[in-house]
Order: sequence, then C-alpha cells, then structure tokens
Amino acid sequence: MTMLAGLAKELEDSHDIYAQDTALNEEVAGFKTEKAENDKASNEAHIVNTGYSAEKLALKKAVAEDAAAMSGKSYVKFMKLNKISIAEQLYIRVYDYTHVSDVEFEKRAQNAHDLMLANINDLKEGYVSEDNLVEFQKSIDNFRVLKGTSVQVQEVSPELTKKFKQTFIPLKLRVKNIRLMIVGYKKTNPDFYNRVMACSKVPTVHVYHTKVIVTATAKSTGLPVAGLKLSLTKAKKIWVTDKDGIGSIEEVKFGKDELPMIGK
Repeated sequence: MTMLAGLAKELEDSHDIYAQDTALNEEVAGFKTEKAENDKASNEAHIVNTGYSAEKLALKKAVAEDAAAMSGKSYVKFMKLNKISIAEQLYIRVYDYTHVSDVEFEKRAQNAHDLMLANINDLKEGYVSEDNLVEFQKSIDNFRVLKGTSVQVQEVSPELTKKFKQTFIPLKLRVKNIRLMIVGYKKTNPDFYNRVMACSKVPTVHVYHTKVIVTATAKSTGLPVAGLKLSLTKAKKIWVTDKDGIGSIEEVKFGKDELPMIGK
C-alpha cells in the first residue's frame, strides 16, 4: 500500500476519534479531494503495455495520413475565412499524429473529426465532405477497439505525466498540515497520533546506478577509434573514447537506454 492510500485508510478508519475536530476534518476533506485528483491523474498517465501490434501500427499511420490531409485542407479554408482560432486547433502534419502515444493519437484524431464536423458548412465546397468524416470516424473507432499498441511500451503522454506530478504539490502541503493538526493528539490519543504519523512519513527511496563501458572499433579495420563522442539518451551525458577506443560513463540508472553516436 502506498503512503497516500495508507494515510487515507487510517483517516477513514479513525474518523470517530476526530469527528468533532472541525479544523482537522477540513484538512482531511481537502486531502480526500486532492488524493482523488492524484488517483485520476495516475490512471491517466499510467504506462500502457497491451502488447505490440503491427496491424495497429499500420492503421495508426493510415488514419494519421487521413487526419493530416483533411486537417490541412480545413486549415487552409479556415484561414481564408479568418477563423484563425479554429484553424490553429488542427494538427496538420502526419508526424503530429504518429509520434504520440496511442491514447493521445486517438484524442487528436477525434478532436480533428469533431472540429471539422462542427464546421462542415465551411468545408463542403471541395474541402472536406460529411462522407469523408463518416469514413474517418469509422477508422478512428477501428483503431480504438483494435487490440495491442503501436509501440512496445508507451507512456500515455508527457502532458499527462506532468499533470500527475503536479497533483503531488497540494497533496504534500495537505499532508504537512495534517501532521501539524494532530500534534495535540499525541497527548490525548497517542495511538492515533503515532499511526497517522507513521502513515504520512515519506519512505526512503533507493536509486541504483551502474557504470557503462564501451569500446569503439572501426568496422573496416577492427582498430580502436579514439576521440569518438558517445552519449546515452536518458542519461543525457556525453563522453569521449580514449586512445584505446574505450569510453565510460558513471552513475547510469539501471534499465534500457540507447547509445547514439554523435561523432568526432
């Protein structure tokens, strides 16, 4: 059980103890509301891993091409009509659809469809038809129900991850307030006080690192390559190989990473 879940359960189970404490009840009510937002954001930002599907990837590309094509035409029309705010809501590049998570892709495609449908009278004259949008909606629906993901493992979106992290800001302050509000219970009900304090204590987090060593050799000769710049994508650090073609980087977090070659 997480710290927040444990604290929520303790406060719920022990409510009779502080039922008449108006000030503490107010803090607990705020904690519940903010925790609900945190739980919701956590679910939205969770990692999706339902299994890679080549079919889903192919459909994503196809729908993205349709979305970009229709959005591009609509953008031109809206700009001609000086409906700039509507035009700027559209993603007009295929890349903007394909290089996002499946969840964000569905959202962008659906928003594009709905925006064009809501303004269909502006688009009928040689731009986008109602029949185009009917077929487009079918493609979005097919993608939505198709099993698997278009990538091996994906985070829903950086925006949702950021939102999830931001929900901890008011929660941390609220937990601090609750810890301050229950100080008086240390004398009147020490058991309750100790349980709440134990539940609201931030656990120690251990982060483990390792050392990565790389030997660079020329494919044509097999000889060491000195002065080659290398980097790890996640670590965001650069190191240079020595005369023996060896380079090393300290304090790299455990897990998978990519090693692109920058050059000499």
